[in-house]
Amino acid sequence: MEFLHLPFLFSCRNYASHNVDDPQLFLKSVRQQCILGFTNTDNAFSLFNDLKYLRPLPRIIDFNQLLSAMCKIKPFPPFSTVISLREQLIEINYSLNILANCCCGLGLVDLGFSILASIKLGYQPYIVTFNTLINGLCHSNNLDGAVKLLDKVVKLGLNPEIYTYGTMFKGLCRTRNHTGALKLLRIMESHGHCMPNVVIYSTIIDCLCKDNLLGKALNLFSEMKT
Repeated sequence: MEFLHLPFLFSCRNYASHNVDDPQLFLKSVRQQCILGFTNTDNAFSLFNDLKYLRPLPRIIDFNQLLSAMCKIKPFPPFSTVISLREQLIEINYSLNILANCCCGLGLVDLGFSILASIKLGYQPYIVTFNTLINGLCHSNNLDGAVKLLDKVVKLGLNPEIYTYGTMFKGLCRTRNHTGALKLLRIMESHGHCMPNVVIYSTIIDCLCKDNLLGKALNLFSEMKT
């Protein structure tokens, strides 16, 4: 795809490198900058370049922290750029979650799913990777696909988090699918990985009230208090 091959994406060396006299001090400053965030991509690219050519090579967590911060640049996160940088980080186990997040941020959920093929290379996905894909499916209004993926997560032996369910409830209630939301609530309870919290109950109750189903809303409210 064209967005993965923009010529400037692989020219990090063109950015002026920082003077790295003390690697540990430099890494500390990079971590602090990632926490503070970036206002543009230039500085982030420069830091990425310095990290890549630092010896000994920094830990993958340092690269992932920088790339995660890049994905939060507003108003236009450089998702396609971060995806392109993957080829430079294959040898240090680029984070599957960051890559999936970029694909979903671009609306390319199918490409995000293709990332799971990396399992064949020995890179095992974590629940946070599936959370990202489920979130992408919900935002694409593919709620059936999100439910099927949740079932797959459970079959793989991974424990869905409250965030996993919360994303799905938000998507179901956004489309006024209170039947699907109530069904998912029972599935969540039967799985037993985590119990619904007040935010999830409130989301469903709000959906029921908007559909003039006050009786069901009151019953669920009583269940929540119990």
